[in-house]
Amino acid sequence: MALLKCKECGVKISIKAEACPQCGAPSKKKMSKFTWLVLILFLLILFMGYLWSLIVSPDDPNTTTTSTSLEEVSATKINTGVERNTPATKDKLQALYLAINPGMTYDEVMKIVKNSSLPYKEHDYSKAKRIVVAFEEESLPGKYIRAEKSGDRLKIFILVDALGRTMTLKNLEYFNQRKFIALLQHVSGNYWDLKGSIDAGLYINNFKNITSIGKKKYIKVLSKEEQLKYLHSYQHKNN
Repeated sequence: MALLKCKECGVKISIKAEACPQCGAPSKKKMSKFTWLVLILFLLILFMGYLWSLIVSPDDPNTTTTSTSLEEVSATKINTGVERNTPATKDKLQALYLAINPGMTYDEVMKIVKNSSLPYKEHDYSKAKRIVVAFEEESLPGKYIRAEKSGDRLKIFILVDALGRTMTLKNLEYFNQRKFIALLQHVSGNYWDLKGSIDAGLYINNFKNITSIGKKKYIKVLSKEEQLKYLHSYQHKNN
């Protein structure tokens, strides 16, 4: 039978004894091999869990920076339509259409137009200004005549108040020649079949949807990104 010394009086006693028969001190039992094994396995599992949390942690600054950079590159990529089926890919006119929004003044709009480096023409009317932007000078119409050359165009209509001082965005129209489709942002006034601020919103005109009385039936959407997504996926019969 295995023996151990009493920690108080030094008498050898059985390891199974609850107390020393000589002095009555409680016996200090050794931990069994099985108990040690369970304890070691438990600590090992905790350590492995800690290592795994370090590997998959989302707080890695390098991972976050790389992901953000790729998204920004995708969102700002601009070309002339080589990847036209990708909604994130926009040409310069489409990017310009996205950049101009209700509430902008004439000066704010013109600053964006000039920064685009695209050719444009301005036309003054009694209560409005029209700014037309295109890829080529020949695609810009005159004040009352059509352009010499067809092509994509962005028409910006600025409302001028009675005193001729306050000039704010009235309507915006992006026309894609190849697919023969127009994206509209109606703010106020009358524009084709859109009447007043009651019809304010974003629309798509594919020149196919006609009501029973011959009026255009626009497709209303919630965002400009949705308009461009429709444009990229739309297949014109001549494509």
